[in-house]
Amino acid sequence: MLIFFKWFCAHLLGDFTFQSRAMVLHKRKYKARSGYLYLHVCIHGALIYLLTGWWTNWELPLAVIITHFAIDLWKLYRKDSLFYFLLDQFLHIAVLAALWWWYQAADRSAFFTACRVILGRPSLWIIVAAYIIIIWPSALVLGYLTKQWREAVEQRITQERPGTAAGGGVASGIGAASGIGTESGVGLASAASGAPHPGPSIGQAGKWIGVFERMLVLTFILTNHFEGIGFLIAAKSILRFGDRKEGDNRTETEYILIGTLMSFSTSILIGLACRYLLMN
Repeated sequence: MLIFFKWFCAHLLGDFTFQSRAMVLHKRKYKARSGYLYLHVCIHGALIYLLTGWWTNWELPLAVIITHFAIDLWKLYRKDSLFYFLLDQFLHIAVLAALWWWYQAADRSAFFTACRVILGRPSLWIIVAAYIIIIWPSALVLGYLTKQWREAVEQRITQERPGTAAGGGVASGIGAASGIGTESGVGLASAASGAPHPGPSIGQAGKWIGVFERMLVLTFILTNHFEGIGFLIAAKSILRFGDRKEGDNRTETEYILIGTLMSFSTSILIGLACRYLLMN
């Protein structure tokens, strides 16, 4: 596997370290007529050649140059989006994996043995299950538990703005904007139960804040860094509640607080249960 990791590092260096923003923009504009495209693929071939150390083997760097050129040229005619970026990276790594499979036949059995050992460990599946629970099922549960407060916030907004229908406009995303709704999973639960989202937000930012928040708490517990949870709570309090100290919206503030506490409590309980299973 050492050779593959060397090739992977060569790919990272070629695609990110030795490729400037100007080169990328030039390639997008001129595509196959861009000299930077040819320079870029040659850099990849040179890095593979140098890091591998097979000085008499010219077929390997040549294969990398040709396949990298074909994949990059294909990508230049696609929309500049995260999907095509990830697909481009996947294809490049898949090529390296195929070349490793071809050149390193002796490592195949060791690779499969290592995979069987890793996948056969119960601890791996306990940790995977814990992360899955805090990302999806807990979001739904938290959404149902905070439903009454979400509806109270929606009702208050509707009363203050009679022309705003519940679940639409400003009333449709208060949870995400104020930090509680989708942050504690309410967004997912609302969609599942048919309840409207409480208030405006940047896309589904609140939902993802909640997901990463719970993932961080679980990670801190599994790595035995409980102090990290305290710092996370402090940072969350400053960011979420600092702008409300002068406001009079008690209902919305309580909604944020109860959802945040539920989110942290759920993550801590799941983390402690996971630690108990791993230690027994």
